[in-house]
Amino acid sequence: MKPLPSKSNSAWQDERANRLQRACRRLQSAIQGGKPIQKAIRRVARNLNGKPFRCDPSRRLALSPASLRRHWDKWKRSGEVPAAFALKYTASRSAIAAPVLVRFTEYCSRTCHKSMRAAWLKFCARGGNAGPGQRQGKPLKISFDQLYHNFPAAGFYQLQSHLKAIAAAQLALWQDKIRIISDVRRRLPDRLKSKCAKRQICFEI
Repeated sequence: MKPLPSKSNSAWQDERANRLQRACRRLQSAIQGGKPIQKAIRRVARNLNGKPFRCDPSRRLALSPASLRRHWDKWKRSGEVPAAFALKYTASRSAIAAPVLVRFTEYCSRTCHKSMRAAWLKFCARGGNAGPGQRQGKPLKISFDQLYHNFPAAGFYQLQSHLKAIAAAQLALWQDKIRIISDVRRRLPDRLKSKCAKRQICFEI
């Protein structure tokens, strides 16, 4: 399949368009095979949603059944070509300032979370976060989608992996310390006997 004409730093956009093209082709085949469109949409979306891009593993394909249906409709109207999925950006102010994501990185390097979404929701709920959406200690009003497009998911999971490794190492350290102390106490007394015992005085002539 011929890739879309790319601008600078748009490899992942080309890959996204080609993946959506394949998703629509699979959906089209399923419909032609007699499967209900909604069932086919759910199945294709489930199989592709969250898959990392080969050219940029920090990005993942976001594909819910609702978004796939929108892509499908647009694809049909646009001639069933990858160009139908080209992203069109408009100049706008960034929704997230760099210091916010720096603090989020610090937060994720200290605390464990089951997912990046869970970490972001807890981070936003904290008071004292400076930046857009924060006034006098109120929670941040920045959506997870805005975070997802500005923060590397792979980096988050790397930090979490390091935290788990540190916790495992600390547990092993504690267990070894207890084992060594127990062995020392079992073999050695708490106090040594005094070597300065009084000598008996002998008066024999």
